[in-house]
Amino acid sequence: MMKRFLFLLICLMPIGHAAEESVAVLDAEFWFMPRHGSVVAEHDGVRVAVNKLIANPDAYLALRYPDNETGELWGQELQAWLVSLGLVSDRIELQPGYEQVEGVALVVIAPDDASEPLMMIDAVVDEEAAAIVDETLPVVELATDVLPESEPVEQEDVVLEEQLELKQE
Repeated sequence: MMKRFLFLLICLMPIGHAAEESVAVLDAEFWFMPRHGSVVAEHDGVRVAVNKLIANPDAYLALRYPDNETGELWGQELQAWLVSLGLVSDRIELQPGYEQVEGVALVVIAPDDASEPLMMIDAVVDEEAAAIVDETLPVVELATDVLPESEPVEQEDVVLEEQLELKQE
């Protein structure tokens, strides 16, 4: 009887630990309202996830969603929004097959955490975390801080040259 109790206790320990971790989930309510860049950038869960992602250059953002057409569309749309706001697409991974998620879950995964349970982001922010989020810059400004300064300038020069060529034609 004691062996069964210990076995059950050992089996439930990781589950209990994982249950304490939280996930930022963009649920159906988020997807049914009109979206634009500032709505996505100002969402607390997205902001916290992006801040953690930027703070750890080796981490990547997993977008987990149910393995159905709606989940796939939501995951791809969120990935497109994040890339348009300045995140590098190589740091975003789409992960279908999470039927327990009703929407798209944002999970920051650091390589050194591979043997540990995944670090997940909480969309419900406590007062202390809310103060931190309020003091941070919007996602758009944070994402551009990751890029070298010369890259955007070079890109602007190319765009200006193309516009001049079009005007001359």
